[in-house]
Amino acid sequence: MRLETEIDSMIQGIDITFSEYGDETTISLFRTVLGEGLLRFVGPYSERTVVLTEEQYLDFINYVYLPANVAEWQSVPWAFDADVWWRVMIHDGDKSQNMRGGEKQEGYAHFKKWLELWLAGFGIELGNVVYKPIDVIYEDTVHLRTLPVVGYAYLNYKERTIYDALVVDGIVDDAAPQVDLVREPTNVYDENAILVLYKGTKLGYLPKNNNKILARLMDGGVKLQAEVKPNIDDEKVWVSIALAK
Repeated sequence: MRLETEIDSMIQGIDITFSEYGDETTISLFRTVLGEGLLRFVGPYSERTVVLTEEQYLDFINYVYLPANVAEWQSVPWAFDADVWWRVMIHDGDKSQNMRGGEKQEGYAHFKKWLELWLAGFGIELGNVVYKPIDVIYEDTVHLRTLPVVGYAYLNYKERTIYDALVVDGIVDDAAPQVDLVREPTNVYDENAILVLYKGTKLGYLPKNNNKILARLMDGGVKLQAEVKPNIDDEKVWVSIALAK
């Protein structure tokens, strides 16, 4: 069930800001969660800010706050690196609330508590706020996730790893091959289904509990690229997913 917030005050802006020196992957996590959220520079070599619309704010709250996503957040070791600080500034008229964290041990529990405070104390209304977009160009590939491929028919290999078996049988090349990600919105088992193909051969799907945000990105026209990552797990094929250049 989605969480919703009642509009009980005029919030003039919601910014989530990261140190520019922070890990690019940490920033890309929030970019993934926010979908079309805008990344902009506040100043040279200063900060990166994600500006949220009302819908994006609700999506962000629902993604991070709901218990179904707790395990996914806790499984991401770089989500709260000690050298990456982040701050949330909520502007409410002349008042503001500054929420800041930087210590690794604060982690998910502290962040979740702050989200609860938002839900209890603030409504959202961003319709009158205008931000001038500033394009952010990434010179390097922005990595999003590395996920196992599930639901494929190669589980009968007992003496070889799944990846080695696929190579020996000529299903994939003996390298880190590029794979195609294809949305299956009409899939009867999972409306967020993302099929993994290698040269037209079905390898399987991205896990159901990890595909929602990626599916939303793809549905919104965001191009993704993926490649097989060998030697992660003998029993699964893993793929590394990034924003396409």
